[in-house]
Amino acid sequence: MTVLPRGVVLSSRSPKRGMDEDEIPSPPLSPEGGETVPPWKYDIKEKMRQNVRAAQQQLTSTEGWNKDSQKQGVHIYIKEIRGMIHIKSVCQIKADCDLIVTTLNTAKLSKQSSEPVILDKLSADMHVYWIGVKVPIIKDRDFVIAEWNHPQRDGNHLNAFVSVRHPQCGVQKKYERAQILMGAWQIERSKKSANLCRVTHVTGVDPAGDIPSFLKKSGATASADAVIMLKKLSEAACKDRQSTGST
Repeated sequence: MTVLPRGVVLSSRSPKRGMDEDEIPSPPLSPEGGETVPPWKYDIKEKMRQNVRAAQQQLTSTEGWNKDSQKQGVHIYIKEIRGMIHIKSVCQIKADCDLIVTTLNTAKLSKQSSEPVILDKLSADMHVYWIGVKVPIIKDRDFVIAEWNHPQRDGNHLNAFVSVRHPQCGVQKKYERAQILMGAWQIERSKKSANLCRVTHVTGVDPAGDIPSFLKKSGATASADAVIMLKKLSEAACKDRQSTGST
């Protein structure tokens, strides 16, 4: 799921893949019992709207993104935005879009992250959850995250995630509360093959507090590792499905 994601330029891509403002989901108009929708739900909706707008810009942009490395078919790029390092990972996955989305939503992609604890379901495709992340040497971090799964009209898929506040999850003594400033997965179908997609993962994290430089670098590695894991699991599932003849 969600994790703590220099010179060549990414290939130019069309900004047409954005979405209309009214496509960002709204919380339910009336929760169970007919109670008034609390203001914090609208705050989460607006936070997600802003995140999608920012993430869409970075997913399609080439400006300022510098290549850091390549690992197991995943190209890793780095960009500083408002003083914070953001990571973009790009790869081709040999599997269909629906299978990749299912893997993204069900598989554990990070060894450092705990299992998510669902705090709230704001709509059929947007929920809020808590995760803890083990960090060597320093205090472990935790996150409260809103996540939105959005099948796009062109057949592609956007999974957006960002830190939010939730009344059921205040700061805990065991953890330092970190923040995902911006986050998204973009899964784009290939026109060449039904079993081929371009996957882009972009994230920016404020880890909170003083972080040793080697741990900052490991954060970039962890972000790429999640993409590598998604690639491995999705391609393995696709091969299994083809070998058994299932659809």
